[in-house]
Order: sequence, then C-alpha cells, then structure tokens
Amino acid sequence: MDNIVVADKASEQISESAWGNVNLNTPGVVKVPASRNRLPVSAAAGRTWW
Repeated sequence: MDNIVVADKASEQISESAWGNVNLNTPGVVKVPASRNRLPVSAAAGRTWW
C-alpha cells in the first residue's frame, strides 16, 4: 500500500509515513493514497475537517 506524504508548511520538510493515523503538530499539507471517488465529501467547521 502507498504511503501518506506530509509537507510541513513552516520548515518545508517532506516526510512519508505508512498508511494509518497521522498526527500533525504544525500546519501542513497531507497527501493520501486515495482516488477522489473514494473520499467522502468534506465540510469545515473552524479547524476541524470531517
């Protein structure tokens, strides 16, 4: 299975993790190995996505 890729916005560091739970301590961009048709519709409320 593909890895999750995380790019830290402050340090511009990129890291890869095995698919599973990921904790972000700072703002970042997360790329998950899933196609768009497999992702549910998301809505924002403050800083929480679901």
